Formats: sequence, structure tokens, C-alpha cells
Amino acid sequence: MVMMWCLLWPFILLGVLSSSGPIHTLEIRMDTTEYNATSGSDVKLDCKYYHTMNTVQRMEIEWTVAPEDENILWFTNGRLYPAQYKPLDGRVSFASTEYQNGDASIIIRNVRVADSKIYRCMVKNLPELDQKKVKLTVTEVDILPDLNSVKYIAIIAASTAGIFFSLLVLSCIIWYRKSKDIDIIVNL
Repeated sequence: MVMMWCLLWPFILLGVLSSSGPIHTLEIRMDTTEYNATSGSDVKLDCKYYHTMNTVQRMEIEWTVAPEDENILWFTNGRLYPAQYKPLDGRVSFASTEYQNGDASIIIRNVRVADSKIYRCMVKNLPELDQKKVKLTVTEVDILPDLNSVKYIAIIAASTAGIFFSLLVLSCIIWYRKSKDIDIIVNL
């Protein structure tokens, strides 16, 4: 028994000293940190968080945009505050109603090239805090095709050849009918 106590006491002591209180963790996980979108589309910026605390009474979620560092969305004390950042006013919202339960992702609707920025998701459940940044790149939609493309040159050439052939056939038909009319008049 004494031998067993001698072997176990360091582990027991280590356990007592390390259990000075509950260990809590708060962690944000993101599928990606870079998003690409075309202007006019909607984009979802992921921000999923995990915590081991049973209480979320002091939960705070804040999305900001850099370099302005202005609030896009802010949830604190059980209230959701609208965007303070005017360029996104009316175009941003939480992607889910579960923002208090682990999904703080947002959707930006009708994105514009000017929305290409760094966005930060921060989740606080004091005394814990975690934050992650994502980069959004929005490109303009090409309305006109690249006319130097071989595909488009082939389509234009085929169309031109088709029009030429159609005109040639039409000319032949007209010439043939006129020649028949001349033969009828001559034979009368």
C-alpha cells in the first residue's frame, strides 16, 4: 500500500494543482479565409465557434471591416445592433438564427467591387475571446465576351460564311426565276 502511494502521489498532486478551476475554451473555426465573388452575387462569410462554457449570458459577436474597423454586425447583451458601416447598410445579416449557438456566419447581399476588404469575426464570452479574419475579393462581371478568343472568332467566321452562302443561294434562286420569266416572255 505504501509502495502504491509512493508511485501515485505525484500524479495526485499534479491533478490537485492543475484543477484550480474549470477550464473553458472558445474557438472560432473557418472553412476558408479567402472568398472570391462576382459583383451582384451574395456571399456567405463563415464564422463557426465552439465553446465549452454552459452559460452564454455574456456572449458578444462582432463583425468589423478593415481598415475602417467599423462594426458591420454586433450582438451583445441579447440584442442585435444594425450595421454602423454605411456601405453595407441593408445588405448584411447573420446567415442563420443560430448565431448565439455556434454559427456567427454572415451573408453580404449584392456584393460590389468596393466590398473587397478584410473582415473580422470576433466572439467573446468573457473572460474568453477569439477572432479570425477573412479576405473577400469581388470582381466585376464581364458583360462582353473576349473577342480575341478563338471560340468567338470561329463563331463569327461561321456566321459570316453562313450569311454568304445564304446570299449566294438566294441570288441563284432569283436569277433562275428571272431567267424562267424571260424564257416565258420570249416564247410567247
